[in-house]
Amino acid sequence: MGRKRPQRGRQTRRKTTPRKAPATTSAVANAEAQLASTEQPAPSNASASPPVDRWMSIGQICEFLGITDKTLRTWRQKGIIELRSPGGFGRPGMLMSELLAFVRESPVAVPD
Repeated sequence: MGRKRPQRGRQTRRKTTPRKAPATTSAVANAEAQLASTEQPAPSNASASPPVDRWMSIGQICEFLGITDKTLRTWRQKGIIELRSPGGFGRPGMLMSELLAFVRESPVAVPD
């Protein structure tokens, strides 16, 4: 027999994935420590180089903050958070240091 199709007008139930726990203050501290450990001390004969920073995608930002991508996109539309695309094109995101600065100075309550 053929495959059963859902009736028109009825919604099918979506499978949901469990949400991950939001970043806690200890997770933020660990991320700051990890970011600080990637900074290389500049040689005495060279100028100071910027620290190595990790690019974070929307999914990684949401996982770190413990929010959904829809919430992050809403915050972006309202101007609460600024996401950018590397080189002006591609998928939007932000640097880890920018995300940590946002968490510290956040106008919204980020879950602990």
